[in-house]
Amino acid sequence: MSVKVLDVVGIGLTCVDLVMRVPKFPEVDEVVITFEFEQHYGGVAANAIVTLARLGAKVGFIGKIGMDPFGYNMVKTFEKDGVDTSKILRDRRFGSALSFIQVDPKGERKISHYPGAAPFLTPEDVEQTSDYIASSKMIHMDGINPQSAIRSAEIAKKRGAQVSFDLSTSLSAVEIFGLTKKDVENFIGLIDVFIPCKIAAKELTGEEEPEKAVRKLLDMGPSIVGITLGNRGCIVATKDEIVRKPAYRVEVKDTTGAGDAFHGAFLYGLLKGWTLERTAEFANAVAAIKCQHFGARSGLPTESEVEKFLKTAQTI
Repeated sequence: MSVKVLDVVGIGLTCVDLVMRVPKFPEVDEVVITFEFEQHYGGVAANAIVTLARLGAKVGFIGKIGMDPFGYNMVKTFEKDGVDTSKILRDRRFGSALSFIQVDPKGERKISHYPGAAPFLTPEDVEQTSDYIASSKMIHMDGINPQSAIRSAEIAKKRGAQVSFDLSTSLSAVEIFGLTKKDVENFIGLIDVFIPCKIAAKELTGEEEPEKAVRKLLDMGPSIVGITLGNRGCIVATKDEIVRKPAYRVEVKDTTGAGDAFHGAFLYGLLKGWTLERTAEFANAVAAIKCQHFGARSGLPTESEVEKFLKTAQTI
């Protein structure tokens, strides 16, 4: 059987986002009434992969879902965006992953997450997809199961594929799976592109200042690092240069998935061979466009739509 040749394979979490727009976040024991509810599809690595697909990249996804309607619909939604789903596994023991998301009038959010079957993607499962991983130019992971992420990175590096990792949670969340800070630091040595969230970057480096943090992250082994800074844009770096780019001014409706969109767009720029500066600018634009829409994947643009946006966009 022939193996698909893909630009990027995502490995990790795909979930259903149950989103409510609330007039304010409730206090303890308080009930806040809203009439705005929508069901969307999400997941850190999954959103990045859909971003890449809409921009024009050839992509696939490896993950584990439940044997339920949520899982069925997740696969169908992937396929509508052109994502190869042949390596998504189903587990009868658990439901599919769900996120309950509240969004306030400022577009800020609070999330409660049920991981379901997703963390039970094992290193053995990953082994069964080694040829699939090896056929891609790059893999992008979110670490929903850190042991599987480590094994995926080892396979990719051995076969010559680049490794991208989005550490989108605090280290305390990773420790739930039995990994220490030292384990994470060792894993970072396998990564080529590492753009963690602000909290994780600070925990790993001890640095509040982004420029100092990215320098320390580079010393851990990746060739490209960065930190997404919300409405302050982003900072990305290699050993040779540091680029800081401001965010774009838009009417924010929902920040859910903005970081995931940034990652997908950033990887797209790398695939296209763009400069670090153009890649960061493009990724900021994609994140800004996403923030104008309700839901993690709503409004994710094509490349031509991003270029049109950049012609008139203003930075903050």
